Amino acid sequence: MARFAIPVLWLLAGLPAAAQEARPFVFTQAHDNTVQPVAEGAAVEVQLPAGPVTWVLDPVTRNAELTGIRTVASPGRVPGSLAVQVFDFVLRGSGPAVIVLRPEGRPATVMHGHHRRDGTHGRAFASPLTLTLDPVAAD
Repeated sequence: MARFAIPVLWLLAGLPAAAQEARPFVFTQAHDNTVQPVAEGAAVEVQLPAGPVTWVLDPVTRNAELTGIRTVASPGRVPGSLAVQVFDFVLRGSGPAVIVLRPEGRPATVMHGHHRRDGTHGRAFASPLTLTLDPVAAD
């Protein structure tokens, strides 16, 4: 059996790599107000905490085409949130892409002892998320 393994590996090494689905560049609220380099034409995913707040694409967004939105249940991943809202984009056009997502709805409340406070979700996401993507050519 071992004598067949080496020839098979040698043959496989000579074949071009199977086409793999390109993974998207993934960004979160930690990337708010930053400029990030990405490959030209790249797929981009923005993941934000949601529930009860939801996020909507602001019309000032440019050079990024929204290709899908989904919500994934994830209670407690960020205090005060129930889910993660995922936005899929493809970079289009020339020059930097700017993605602006703004929150809608009431922020969650978290109980701390006998006191109610806005949860992290409520305080940290009361303003829009702005992400600038700077396309770079592939080598």
